[in-house]
Amino acid sequence: MALRDQPYLPLYIQDFLTDEKLVECSAAATGVYIRLMCIMHKSENYGKILLKQKHKQTSEQIKNFALMIAKQMPYDVNTIFESLMELVDEKVLHIEDDFLVQRRMVKDGELSDKRASSGGKGGKRTQEKTKQFATKFAKAKNEANPEYENEIENEVDIETDNVVVKQKKQRKKFVRPTLDEVRQFAESEMMGSKELPEKFFYHYEANGWMINKVPMKNWQAAYRNWNKREKNGTYQQPISGQQFTGQTKPESEYQRWKNLGTDLDKGRRQLAEMLGFPED
Repeated sequence: MALRDQPYLPLYIQDFLTDEKLVECSAAATGVYIRLMCIMHKSENYGKILLKQKHKQTSEQIKNFALMIAKQMPYDVNTIFESLMELVDEKVLHIEDDFLVQRRMVKDGELSDKRASSGGKGGKRTQEKTKQFATKFAKAKNEANPEYENEIENEVDIETDNVVVKQKKQRKKFVRPTLDEVRQFAESEMMGSKELPEKFFYHYEANGWMINKVPMKNWQAAYRNWNKREKNGTYQQPISGQQFTGQTKPESEYQRWKNLGTDLDKGRRQLAEMLGFPED
């Protein structure tokens, strides 16, 4: 930030108190000098006050400065004029063309402008490097993970020097296989019985290709799991979202429900005999 935009005036206390030139000036001149530095701090040309053409009312340049500055100070024109004469004679202030100049302030202003300019250029370079890094990072991550099943857009946020760069990556959308594709996969991998592809396909076709209520990502991997369980004798076709239980191979669903109905009928007849009710 340029010095003129700062809400304070950089005053070097030790230099101010030991300035041999300023010590020779009167108290009135010192008070006018402090006020002048405040005006110069807000000036367009930092450390300078420009005498505009409309204020050139006399042949004496210092007098013209006094008449112009008097509008911004709580002093009369004569006090300001005499103070300016002292400050210029002691070389605390200088007159250069149409400018009243405090050279220390001019030097500080030029240094501040250079630093602000260099900082702006450095900030732009940092932002550009951050963007390039974020782009390369996201590209490398996509290349390292090429196969994704769900179409999801993730954002990679990299924050450096308060700069946030967002890079999106896409995942491949899961495509439901056909029965023929499942059969071809089973044959190519030589996995499972002849019935397994059909059982696998119709089970997941019925539940929307979900596993534990989560969308399936890789049906080939799911089929391999079915094949492993069939080989290990732990295969059980899940019922409405159930998973493989790890138990020995049970009877078919139809047979299990039939046996359950038979057991219920037998229990009903035995209870009727105990209570002395006639059979239906």
